[in-house]
Amino acid sequence: MRHKISSAPKRCDSESAVPPSGGSVGIYPYAVLGVLIAASMLSFVDRTILSLLVEPLKQQFRFDEAEIGLLAGFGFALFFSIMGLPFGRYADLGNRRMLIIFGVVGWSLATAACGLAQGFLSLFFARTLVGIGEATLGPAAFSLLASYFPRARLGVAMSLFGVGITVGNGVAIALGGIIVQWARSISTGYLFGLPDIAGWRLAFVATGVLGIPVVLMFIGVKEPARERGGREAKVPGLKEVVAYIMANGRAFAGVYIGYPLVVVMSFGQLIWGPAYFLRLHGYSAKEFGLIYGLVIGVGGTIALLMGGIWSDWLWRRGYLDAPMRIVLLSVVIQMPLLIAAFLCAQSTLALVLFSMGVVVLCLNGGLLTSTVQILSPDRMRGRLSAIYLIFAYLVGSGLGPLFTGLMTEHLFGGPMGLGRSLATLTAVTLPGASIILMFSLGSVRCTARRLLRAVE
Repeated sequence: MRHKISSAPKRCDSESAVPPSGGSVGIYPYAVLGVLIAASMLSFVDRTILSLLVEPLKQQFRFDEAEIGLLAGFGFALFFSIMGLPFGRYADLGNRRMLIIFGVVGWSLATAACGLAQGFLSLFFARTLVGIGEATLGPAAFSLLASYFPRARLGVAMSLFGVGITVGNGVAIALGGIIVQWARSISTGYLFGLPDIAGWRLAFVATGVLGIPVVLMFIGVKEPARERGGREAKVPGLKEVVAYIMANGRAFAGVYIGYPLVVVMSFGQLIWGPAYFLRLHGYSAKEFGLIYGLVIGVGGTIALLMGGIWSDWLWRRGYLDAPMRIVLLSVVIQMPLLIAAFLCAQSTLALVLFSMGVVVLCLNGGLLTSTVQILSPDRMRGRLSAIYLIFAYLVGSGLGPLFTGLMTEHLFGGPMGLGRSLATLTAVTLPGASIILMFSLGSVRCTARRLLRAVE
């Protein structure tokens, strides 16, 4: 089976020899999805709690802005991305439920350990451990969902998981704020004999304790059977995974090059979009936060679900490139809306255009990872997902905000040139992504069709 998949023919016949897989699913897969969403929300709390403790940390250790940036971003993201690959291999090989339990326990202990830090190095080390622990969740969760849901319903499942991430991000900030406020109110100034300014140590420890109920939830999760061959099937090595990617290069060009270009723009506007409206259009943080929260919370959630439902509807009608097709349409529509928003001098119109563009962007939601799953043989899902996350996080979250800041500072005259920087970023990344996705669509259909034949 593995040989047949990795040596797929270069040409693809046009007939749909295998109908798209469908079938109904019961309540249990959605219960598992709920548990995975809870784990994802917890990961956001542990990931973002540091951002709410910047001031007491600076007061305690005299950190500068660069050190805070390393602790909040690089220390977490680098190891989160790199460790995804070995954990992805284990997700292909072993018990995915136990991998997630291991990860939740690990990142929760690491978060609590942040509260025992005595300087930059010890806190940086604890943050890297948080990243390593959270690297277990993506590959294992995506693989579990692909095992619990048939391909014809995978778009909705991934979009629901994406809604959990979107909502979870907001919940994480809110819950983190509650924890920080509570810790500050009861702190005695010391914890375990260590100075604890404003209760920051207690906040880290309390956040770590939240991992206990999530671990208990996973006791009721069963490890599902794998496609064709079960646990006895031989797991391909990394060399074979790379060979599979190369044999289906046009399809994976869309996933590993086209999609990260979309993510570059997404992270660029996510980090700098609020600053643009506060700086150039005079909105207060409270005003913009409320509007943006409603746009993402209501419009974004509806768009995420609609994207998944639409993708599954197209899949059941034989469009095996459905997820990428919808992402491409989303990119084409959002591009002029966002460019116009970032160049518009009228504040209300700029905000309306920006909101429309962000809602259309949310159509992508779970479809980026859904595409990876429909292109992945069962025993390669974890690693192919991990490779995607490496590109998405290191390239997308790293380059989008960075390039925007560099262009603002060096090309467009400083802070007031932010709108032109964001418009330029959008005008470069999204057309490039569109071209690559159009180039990949036919190969995505062929690869998906061959995999459907292989699991008959």
